[in-house]
Amino acid sequence: MTSMATMTTARPAARPAFAAVLRECRQQARLSQLALASEAQISSRHLSFLETGRSRPSREMALHLGQVLDLSLAQRNRLLEAAGFAAVYGRRELTDPSMAPAQSVIDTYLASLEPNPAIVTDRCWNVLQRNRAAQRLGEAAASMPGVGHREDDNLLLSTVDPGSLRSVILNWRQVAGHLVLRLRRELALAPDPERQALLDQALAFPEVAALSVVDTLGETGPMLPVQLQAGELRLSFITLLTSFGSPLDATLQELHIETYLPADPQTAALLAHWAGDPS
Repeated sequence: MTSMATMTTARPAARPAFAAVLRECRQQARLSQLALASEAQISSRHLSFLETGRSRPSREMALHLGQVLDLSLAQRNRLLEAAGFAAVYGRRELTDPSMAPAQSVIDTYLASLEPNPAIVTDRCWNVLQRNRAAQRLGEAAASMPGVGHREDDNLLLSTVDPGSLRSVILNWRQVAGHLVLRLRRELALAPDPERQALLDQALAFPEVAALSVVDTLGETGPMLPVQLQAGELRLSFITLLTSFGSPLDATLQELHIETYLPADPQTAALLAHWAGDPS
């Protein structure tokens, strides 16, 4: 009897937490209760009870609402845990033995992108891996006067830091403005203390806080190029983001592979030369 009483009093404590998390996620998705209830094919009364803590969500309902809201796997775990259930999606480091198949896919894909530079970043834009072309490009940039090495190896911070890659990016205001706006959009969809700290750190660099959407506009063309000047080398790239299509691990879902494709014949020729294939 004592054991049952303990279980009964422990479960309701999780309901207000679930109610708050569900309401927060719904509002971030810019959905009314009626709209979410319709999408989830439940009554608006039931949803209202879930958001006020008057109804206890089942594990299936928590998973269902997470799917309907198109939450990230990490957010779905949070919703489950707020309801008093165990998380179902893992968050493992790439070095974990169970992640070996995923790491193999990443290695193969990076190699297939040669001679185009490509990097792997996590949700906080830390660079986790580079292919050989990206290593060569980084070495060329690092050899320039005034380009220092950042210990954190962070794509965003390197772009906005005057003592790092910012000094070799000809259109750094456009590129940095685009990255900052992208991070702001990500935070609006899914608040994250670590990514918020990254944004705050980036905005602390000179001139970055003043960047606006106007700074992201290119002079011509449908895409924003990344233009680099490293000594006599002038390179222009268009970036392409790739992610796993059906991840069941939060770490994998948050990974991006950013490929730098040549935007002009001169850049393409130099990349081919670096790869030892001048043709």
